[in-house]
Order: sequence, then structure tokens, then C-alpha cells
Amino acid sequence: MSFNKFIKIMKLISIFFFSYFLLACQPTPEEEIVISKENLDEKLLITSAPVNTEFDNMISEIKWNTTVIKEHDILGKTELTVRVDSKIQPSLVTQIMFVKPSVFNINFVDKALDYFFDDIYYDHILTTEDWQTKILYLKQAESEENADKEYIDETVEYFKSLEANAPQTNLNAHKNFQSDESGEYLLYKNYPNESGIGFLSVINRGKSCTLFDYHIDFYNKELVETNLLYEGTSARGMSMTYSEASKIAEQAVKILCDDNMCLLYSTYVNIVELSDFSPDRISNIKYSQECNQCYEFYFVRKYNTINGAKFNLASRYIESIDYNFAEIWQGEEIKIIVDDSGIVSFLWYSPTEVLENINYNAATMDFEEIFEIFKKNIIYNYIWAEDKDQKIEIIIDDIEYGIVRLPDKNNINTYITIPVWYFNGSKVINTDYYTENTTPTGKERNTFIIISAIDGTIIDANLGY
Repeated sequence: MSFNKFIKIMKLISIFFFSYFLLACQPTPEEEIVISKENLDEKLLITSAPVNTEFDNMISEIKWNTTVIKEHDILGKTELTVRVDSKIQPSLVTQIMFVKPSVFNINFVDKALDYFFDDIYYDHILTTEDWQTKILYLKQAESEENADKEYIDETVEYFKSLEANAPQTNLNAHKNFQSDESGEYLLYKNYPNESGIGFLSVINRGKSCTLFDYHIDFYNKELVETNLLYEGTSARGMSMTYSEASKIAEQAVKILCDDNMCLLYSTYVNIVELSDFSPDRISNIKYSQECNQCYEFYFVRKYNTINGAKFNLASRYIESIDYNFAEIWQGEEIKIIVDDSGIVSFLWYSPTEVLENINYNAATMDFEEIFEIFKKNIIYNYIWAEDKDQKIEIIIDDIEYGIVRLPDKNNINTYITIPVWYFNGSKVINTDYYTENTTPTGKERNTFIIISAIDGTIIDANLGY
């Protein structure tokens, strides 16, 4: 049993209106639509006309249906149906920035230790007393009628083996970063309350793993993340309201990070009592619908400002390999879990440093042009046969305007923010032998096509721009 937790709203702003297209069949393209990337550097510097903030909240509705049939020489035919039904709100202003991975410095460490530990902390290694307390709670849980006794017994024996080699007292913590072959790190612990042990770690290991992690390792319960988006229903068994919990999370982000982070979405976290904990039980749907809950908040960096007002144009988690196939840099994200006691987990991945803003209001293509590119490419990409005589239905019900970070061809450690359109939805494949349904649930997203709003280029998140 693991006790350590290394644990859209996209404000979309421009104006357009789109007509409803009746069901129609279109000819199948014989080759992939290739979009020119010429003069991209110059296009990134073109400034858009002044925007009209009067239409800030304008929302348009896009509808389009088409069915295409293609005969294949060997596998028979593919019948592809694409349905688009999405409300969208594009951006008033798009900024182009150069960014790079940042690191956590000792000043941030001091601030975090003061915020979470009141500046009282020890080395992260658990003492014999720490292990004995864990074992005591496990044995108490074992007496519960529904406890998984075999699982608890195995965990107790494992903890006893760790207790045998543990120090008798808490060790002094290192104030400065320690180093190994992968980078630098700091690891601390404290006792924020009687419910468990608080752990705080800071790791600087470049693009592959730069993170800050604070969490409470509870003695008598486990927090299990879910895929369930918050949609107005209060967390079961939690006395603190969603509004109160979100304010706590937002305040922590402002204190420890900066004002350029925005809340992307919120989910529920299941609170699993120790007596109920086992790998099989926590994944049981019935149990997950009955146990107590708390909230988890997901923050990402904003890349839009205009006249001092900040807009929620957020960076999605799609990353690209650079031109020389260097390591991938994970998108910046902060995840905060709040229960009735306050923050019990704060995880910050991949801090980002903005190097330069090269265009405060970049000119982008009209959405009508973007949508024409989408229609041609969605057909080409999915008309090819994977099995004999198949029917494919793609439903696009979530069109988002956002940002991807793409590697700078002139600097392996620098990235550029590119405004894009994400076409998200679900896909169903029917054949004589099987049915495959990829309808997303909760916070999941299936992105079928990403199109650059600057020049209409199709962006492959695996190969780069």
C-alpha cells in the first residue's frame, strides 16, 4: 500500500458566426492535405487589428455533418461519418512568447517551508516511532468487519522490516540542495496535525522531472484521485463548501506561485478509510459512489494579457518533441487537494519562465478558414480501413482555442507558444467482429486534430510543428 502521494476553463475570445450545414457526402481526398509553413517567423510577428471587448462573451455554435464512403481493394469499404456540434468562444487577443523550463530556487523552498510547516521541519526519513504509529493504525483497521485482513497483514510485515532499520529520532534536515547524477533535490517532513506526517520535496531535474510536492501521509485514510469533474454537486461528507475550498487553493497559488495561473477544472477525490483500503476495493464503482470525498483543483499558466486584464487562455497538456528529438518537457500544472482541514496536497509540475513576449496581439486566421482545413483533414485521417467493412462515426462536441508549446528550432532549450484550435470529441468503430467506443468521461479529452491559428498548419503532438 502506498502512503506517499506524488500527487478548461478556457476563455476563448474573437467573433464569428457559422451556418448550419446539411448532411452531405463529399469526395474522398486522395492525398493528405499539406499546409504551407513558409514564412512562419514573419507571420508570428504580424499584429492583429484592435479588438472590441464588447463581444468578450460572444459564443457561437458550429454544426456540420458529412458521410464519406471509400472502397478499399482488400479490406472492403469504410463508411466515415463526422458530426460537429460545438459551442465555441474564440480569443480576443493572442500573445506569442518564448518560454523555457524554470527551476525551484532556495527562496521558494523557504517560502514553502514557512507556508506548510511554519518553518519547523526535519529530514524526510521516518523514525521507528513513525513506523510504529503507522503499524498501530493498520492493526486497528484490521479489527473492522470489512477490512482486507490479508492485505493489511502483508503491509504490517513490510512496515516492520522498514522499522527495523529506521533511526530512533528525527534527523536534521539539509538546508541547501543536495545533488546526484540526475540533478538536485531537497526532502523534508513535519507533523502538521495528529492525522499524519507531512512530506515536502523539491526536485530540479530538468525537463524530465522538475516538481514541488507537499502532501500529508495520513495514518487512517488514503486519498484516491478520480476522473469525475466538479459539476455543482458538493463533495460527499465534506462540510467545507466548494467555494471555500477553491478560495483556499487559489490563495495558495498566489502566495507560492504568481498571478499568472488560472483554474482549469476541479475534480472529486475519494477518501478511502484504512480498513477499506485494498487495490481491488478502491477501484470498485459502487464503493467510489458511496465513500466521502474532497476536492482537487487543477491550475495552468495563462499566456494572455491585455490592458492589465488577464484572460484564461490556458496551456493544454499536449507537448511536442523538438527538432532534434530531445526529451519532452511536461506542461506546467498545479494540482491542489483540499479537505475540511485545508490543503492536504500541493503538487507543482514544470515551472515555466517567460523569456520574451514577441507579439502582444498576434494576427490569426478566421475560424471559417480553420474549419475548412479541419473538414479536409478529418476525412483524410480517418477514412483508411483498419478492418473489413467498417463504419466509423466521429463526433466533435468540444472545440477549444488554446496554446501549445513548440520547440524553437534555433535553441533546444527554448519553446514558443503557438495559438491553436483543438477539435475534441469521441469515436465509435463498428465492424462485423467488434465495436470500439472511445467516448471520453470526466476530465478526459480525445483530441483528433490540432490546427495552428497562425497559419493553419496541422500540428502533430508527437512529431513537432
